[in-house]
This record gives sequence, C-alpha cells and structure tokens, in this order.
Amino acid sequence: MHAIPEPERSHLESALLFLSRKPEDLAGVLRVLLTPSVLSELARATGRRRSGRMEPSASLADAIGQNPKTREAVVRKLECHAPQIEPPDAKILKPDNLRFFRRQALVSALWQELLRPEEEAWQQVAQNLEAWRDFLGPASEPVEEKPAPRPAPPPPSKKPRHGPRSENQALQQRLRQCQEERNRLQDELGAERQRRQGLREELAETGAERRAERLRATELKRRLESIAAASEREQLLQTEVAETQRQLHVLTQKFQILEEEREDLHGVLEDHDRFQQIPDEEIPSFRDRPLQPEEHALSDRLGALADEGRTPFRVLVVGGGEPQYRHREKLEEYAEVVGFRAHWRMAEYTSWHKEMDRLAADMEQHFDALVILHWNRTTFTRKARAICNKKGQKPCLTCHYEGFVSLRQTLQECLRQLLTLHSQV
Repeated sequence: MHAIPEPERSHLESALLFLSRKPEDLAGVLRVLLTPSVLSELARATGRRRSGRMEPSASLADAIGQNPKTREAVVRKLECHAPQIEPPDAKILKPDNLRFFRRQALVSALWQELLRPEEEAWQQVAQNLEAWRDFLGPASEPVEEKPAPRPAPPPPSKKPRHGPRSENQALQQRLRQCQEERNRLQDELGAERQRRQGLREELAETGAERRAERLRATELKRRLESIAAASEREQLLQTEVAETQRQLHVLTQKFQILEEEREDLHGVLEDHDRFQQIPDEEIPSFRDRPLQPEEHALSDRLGALADEGRTPFRVLVVGGGEPQYRHREKLEEYAEVVGFRAHWRMAEYTSWHKEMDRLAADMEQHFDALVILHWNRTTFTRKARAICNKKGQKPCLTCHYEGFVSLRQTLQECLRQLLTLHSQV
C-alpha cells in the first residue's frame, strides 16, 4: 500500500465528492483507476444498487456521495493502486501529442489532478477524461505469471550393443589401419634403399678416383726415380704443376658456370611459376575489330612493301608455357591482319642448350627477327642475341609478357626496326 500524505488524501476525498455531482464522470474515473475485480468487490461491500445501475463503477459513483464509509473504502483502494510513474508536463499534453504517451503516463496525469485542492483541477479531470477517451480505456487486471514448465527429462541413453557385427567392423578398421601403416613403412624403406644405393655409387666413384690418383702418383714417383739428372726432375715437376694448374683453372671455370646456371635456373623457375599463374585471357578475333592507329600505319607500310613484291617479314616468338601457347593461332591471325608472319615456340627451361643450334639455323634461313619473352633462361637470352647479331644484326627484342597486349606492343616495335633496316638497304 502506498500511503498518501494527509493533505492530499483529504483533497482526493473532496475531488470524489465534487465528481459525484455527475456520477457518469466519477464512474469513468473509477474505471480508469481501478480494475474490474476491485470495483466489483467495492460494489458488493456497499450492499445496495440503484435500479438500472448494473455496472459496479456506476453503483460506487452513487454511493460515494452518500456513504462516507464507501468513500473511505474507495480512497484506500485508490491508494493501493496509485500510479507509480511521474506525470508528464501539462504543457505537452496536447491532443496532437497524446498518441506518443503510454496509458500509465496519462493515468498519472489524471491522478495528479485529483490530488490538487482546486476545483478547476477537478473539473479538468472530467474534461481530460472525455478528451483522452481513445487513449485511456478501463484498467485491466494484472497478468499472473505462470511458472515455466519443467523440461522433460532426457531419454535414457542406450548402450551400444557389442555383437559379432560390431566386433567384425572394428577388426576390419584395424586391418585397414595396419595396411596403411605397412604401405607407409614400405615407402620409407624404398626411399632409404635408394639413398643407400646413391651412397654406394658415390663411394665407388670416389674410390675409383682415389685409385687413379694413387696410380698417377706411383707412376710419377717411378719416373722421378728413373731420372738421374736434377734438371730433368725439375722440368718434369714443372710440367706436372702446369698440368695441375690447368686442370684447376678448368674446374674453376666449370664451377663458376654451374653456379651461374644454378642461380639462373632458380630465378627462371620462380618466374615460370608466376608465369603459370597469369590468368587465362579470352582474346577476341582480330578480323572483327579495327586495329589501333599505330598498327594501321605499320599495316599500310607493310602492304606497300608487299605490293613491291617484298616477302612479308617473319618473326619468331620464344617463351611462355602451355596457357600462353594456346594463343598461337591468335598470334598468327594478328600477324596476317597486320601484314607479316609469326611463329610461337614455347621456352625450354632445362635443356636450353639443345635449342641453340636449331635457333641459329632458323634465324639464318626462316626468320627475320626474334622476340624473347622475359621468362627465359638468362643464358639462353644472351646466346640468342649473339646469334641474331651474327646473322646480320637481326632485331632481337625482349618482351615483359603480362598479357597479349604487351606482346602486341613488342611486335610493333619489332616491325618498326625491320622497316628501318629495310629502308637502309
């Protein structure tokens, strides 16, 4: 119970007496402030109802003005059900703003007016009750919280049955695991056997070299013993020293070449991996689209040479892998549209030296220029440039290939150099 201070309590009784002059207004206030069950309880306590007054709120409105005990009982119930929130400011309680307030806020505003001592405030209660009719409505009964239902107990777990079938499956699984382990051990054993075989071969080769050096030393010692003159011995030793120095020089050069080859191959293979990661291009046909202005100019000059009876220039492109080699037909189509001939050959990364004789013959007999994609062996590029220079200073260009567009640009530069050389002849 929320007790009301004595002055306000007396003001509330006075407000009820004032509103009882119009029982309809008082009944409306009671319906807003008290729940139907409380109203029924108070109406039964009065013990009498006027004819035609069937609602508890109407019976109480009639009894409040005549019976002090009923009025006292209603005041006590109102104390118990008094609003517990602060009322909003009266300045903002305008008709346009009512939809933004909760019902409890409007009820608290009515309650605050009932506790005031002025009759104007009590008259305002009746007016607000009529104006706020759509937003108030009768008080509702409190909702009783039902206890949450208990969760159903989990079903008893069923223990797996260990029968002959489950044991057979377990044995089969263990058998598969043993087979996998056996295969792994066999692979390791094979690798170890290969390693030992390699060590045996290396040991045999080292033993053969040691025996050869021992025989050579024995032969040298025998020859020294057979020579009596000191000058002849000194000359023989000088000859052996010169031969040893020559062999050392040859071995040093071979070692340097191998080091260069190793570094070159290592770098090129890394580039080759990146080369393989270049996304595939979808190159449209060059017959269905116009050429660029630079290509038009080159095509016109090449066409003029063809009219004079000049054989079209032949360009060899070396480099790339299978993804780029699939564009070979597009290269030949592009060359035909522009007015020259082209051939694409994939790069040889491991046995590049085997291609040098073939490249020399091709550059002498079949091609006028060479385009090398930059993902080639450095040694191959150096040797290829030497071949082009030897075969009449033929153009040899390196293309930093990142797509067919970069190859087109390099081919345009190659054609310009060929036209320049032809004009100088």
